[in-house]
Amino acid sequence: MGYFLPSNYLPTYAKSLGLTNSLGSITLVLVNVASVLGCILVGAMMDRMDVTIVSFATGIAAAVAVLAVWGVSTSMAPLYVFSLLYGLTAGSYSSSWSGMIKAVQRECATADANVMCVRSPLENITAIADRFVAEIASVSLQLDEVLAQ
Repeated sequence: MGYFLPSNYLPTYAKSLGLTNSLGSITLVLVNVASVLGCILVGAMMDRMDVTIVSFATGIAAAVAVLAVWGVSTSMAPLYVFSLLYGLTAGSYSSSWSGMIKAVQRECATADANVMCVRSPLENITAIADRFVAEIASVSLQLDEVLAQ
């Protein structure tokens, strides 16, 4: 559910660090460029390695990026490093779907690959919910700035 939250909140967070809108937007560019590279890498790994291990490793790496890198980002450089790491790991998640389908169909030959289509509407709902959470965080940040003055 939380995939879209960093992407929605990164520019606001960058602005809270004193970066310009242009420099804050670069965080999204880095996430998306790294996602392309991550999709290629994870797709290749899914073809060659165990699906569970690859999915677990990318999930842990994304969590570490959020907690250890974004959590201590107080300037532009660490925020850009986070954007790259998050894009490489969390952004590549969609490349794991075909590997998951293959793994399920190996276990149950009659399994329908369309089961992944059920996920799509749910992901759209969580994308909308994430936007509201990011907006609440943004308003809270602005309120803190006003109260500090």
